[in-house]
Amino acid sequence: MVNGYRKLSLFNHEIQVPRVPLRDEVEVHLVPDIERDALEIRIWWDNRIVQFVTYPLKEFPRVQF
Repeated sequence: MVNGYRKLSLFNHEIQVPRVPLRDEVEVHLVPDIERDALEIRIWWDNRIVQFVTYPLKEFPRVQF
């Protein structure tokens, strides 16, 4: 959910999400890129992508299944 400042907090990263109504729900897609050692975060709202950012993979907790 986008907060009152149109931001989303995820794993201690604050991401600006423009063009989304305040406090509206969004979809967050996490796409790892092992070759670049990065994680792309794609934010979708109303069936379209509204923001994407890329961070180093080491900044996120490891998950093992």
